[in-house]
Amino acid sequence: MKWFQNTVTRRFNVRHREWGRLFGDRYKAVVVDGGSRYYYETLWDYIHLNPSRARLVDLAQGQSVLDYPWSSIGRWVCLDAASKDEVVGGGKTAGDDGGGGHG
Repeated sequence: MKWFQNTVTRRFNVRHREWGRLFGDRYKAVVVDGGSRYYYETLWDYIHLNPSRARLVDLAQGQSVLDYPWSSIGRWVCLDAASKDEVVGGGKTAGDDGGGGHG
């Protein structure tokens, strides 16, 4: 990722006769480790609604986050309940998470 950001920045700066960073900071990955299914469901909602919050889809024209081409929500919507439980709860049902579960 570092090579990619440096290469893109150099090419952009040469082409536009600019100087400095193109991206604010280096790519950062954060480990997500919540204690309950509710935590993961909230996180997934946050991620999948970002295109709408950033106004990358026009809700006034009848578009939805499903129309955003770089989102995985279309695939998520097509999953059955058992598959969603496995992804979100690590194979556990809402009552098995040890945290009182929501559901």
